[in-house]
Parts: sequence; structure tokens; C-alpha cells
Amino acid sequence: MSNTEILVPVDFSDCSRVAAEHGLRLADQLGGSVTLLHALCGDPPTVAPIDYVAFPPETEVVEKANRELAEFTTSLESEGVDVAQVVVTGYPATAILDRIKANPPRMVVMGTLGRTGLARLVMGSQAVEVVRRSEVPVLVVRAPETASAKP
Repeated sequence: MSNTEILVPVDFSDCSRVAAEHGLRLADQLGGSVTLLHALCGDPPTVAPIDYVAFPPETEVVEKANRELAEFTTSLESEGVDVAQVVVTGYPATAILDRIKANPPRMVVMGTLGRTGLARLVMGSQAVEVVRRSEVPVLVVRAPETASAKP
């Protein structure tokens, strides 16, 4: 397989940091690259009625996500590995699967908190959805117990 891109979805949590670190190590060993993908959930809100701006315009939301992704990338030790950054809008699992279909990577490396039972039913699992529907291999990395779901 000539494609050595590893896709790593990130939400800036400790959990996704662990996955990114694994993805970088794998890419280094394969002589490949990493693409960090951040999905902005849903359509970013723009304006409320009567010309009252309740939320930043979509471009500001995307720009903020790009800045956060750049900071996240800078904080990783990625020496020797090319790292690309992509911000997309949409439900995370769907956005990840769309990216896989449009530009198939060699594999996907994702983090999970390893929730079970009611917590998994209530919170859902992006990783489970991607594993079930992905056309490429998916490595799911369980974060240490001390990892947080959100930064």
C-alpha cells in the first residue's frame, strides 16, 4: 500500500492527544504523514433575529477551530513527521467517514474513553460508529483513566 497517511480525529481532549501521539509514532515508523481532523459539530450558529449577533459568524468559528488545531499540533512532538490539519463541519463520525471516503488514508487512529453501559448509551461513541462503517482499518486507543473527555 503506497498511501502512508494516518488520519487522526481530534477534539482537543486528553483522549485525542493520546491517539495523536500513537498516530505520530506509527507514521514515523511507516515513513508516513498524519492528518489531524477536527469536526465542528453541526452547523455553526450565525445570527439571531432582529440583527442581534448571538454567536460569531461561521468564518470566526472555523478560524477559531483552526487556531486551536494549530496550537494542538504545535504541542505534539511531531519531529520528522509531516502533519496536516483539517477542520470540517458536521457530526464527528459522519465527517470522519466522509473524509475516509473522499481521501482514503492508510488507517485511522482514534481515542476512546472506554465508556460502557449507560454512559456509552447516553454519550454515544464516535469511535464505535467509525469502526463499524470505515472502509480502512481503525485503531482505537483507550486513554488512561486520568484522561478527560473535554479539555
